[in-house]
Amino acid sequence: MYERLISTGRYICRALIPILASVTAFSCIRDDRDVCYDREEEELLLYVKIVDVETGRDITGSGGIEEVILALFDAGGRFITTYILDGAQISARRPIVFADFEVEGVQVSAWGDIGGDIVRNDPHGHELGHDFMTLAVDGDGYSGSPSDFFFGFRTLSTPTRAVGRDEVVLTQKNSKLHVTARGLEDYNEEKYYFVIDSPANGYGFSGVPNGEPCRVRQTGKFESGQLVSPEPYLMIHSAGMQSSGPDDGVVVNLFRTSGDGDVLLASASRDRDGNMIELHPGMTTNVLIELGGGGIEMYIEITGWRQVYQWPLW
Repeated sequence: MYERLISTGRYICRALIPILASVTAFSCIRDDRDVCYDREEEELLLYVKIVDVETGRDITGSGGIEEVILALFDAGGRFITTYILDGAQISARRPIVFADFEVEGVQVSAWGDIGGDIVRNDPHGHELGHDFMTLAVDGDGYSGSPSDFFFGFRTLSTPTRAVGRDEVVLTQKNSKLHVTARGLEDYNEEKYYFVIDSPANGYGFSGVPNGEPCRVRQTGKFESGQLVSPEPYLMIHSAGMQSSGPDDGVVVNLFRTSGDGDVLLASASRDRDGNMIELHPGMTTNVLIELGGGGIEMYIEITGWRQVYQWPLW
């Protein structure tokens, strides 16, 4: 279980786990701008800021974020401790105060409103490169979908004044995928479904996709003669991952159900120009699969977080 730091009265202060045996770390979540300690040692105020990835607007005080988990690691990537801020503390912009504590090189991994069909690992005893969360898998081997959560990462420095200030900025972490298929022989949506193969099924504490493959199944609905995703599907982002092969990125498959076994109608990982399907953090990847007498063609458009590309008819 995570160590919770909840406000009672004006302040609550508690000891951090020491980075080294000879170092004692103290901090608190500040309820107002008075000092938590009646002492003159240097202290660092760490603020949490939530930014909407599409508009760039600061939404920290909106009340829309219910929880932020901060996992702290030392410069060598070893776990120190965790803090949990609730919605009231986030909206009030209450800082975490590090007093009498060597913060140089401390790495802060911050996650906001993390949830959905995931398995979350307790950071205690783990290092920065370890998986923080992975997608849950059902009995058929299909992965679930994460929530629309936020992520930020910050490496702290020792304050140069008696009281220093720093902040960790969180934005939307996941990607969205919207798929459209044209050229199907009938409009019975119960006959068709998409399967997406992706090279990542979770994130490490550093926010890097973990490189473990996942498979997601998504139904579709017909609109104007096209089979489309009912809504953009939330997925772990893949952009920026190191490729080890020519076709080890995201693959979109289209299946038709059949009494003799489901039939693969199309499978594509690159568009007509050779570009791979990539899932970008905080953005929507729009994929069009077009079936016709000349074969299968695929098109890709990248749009903003809340935008779905409207494919022209040609």
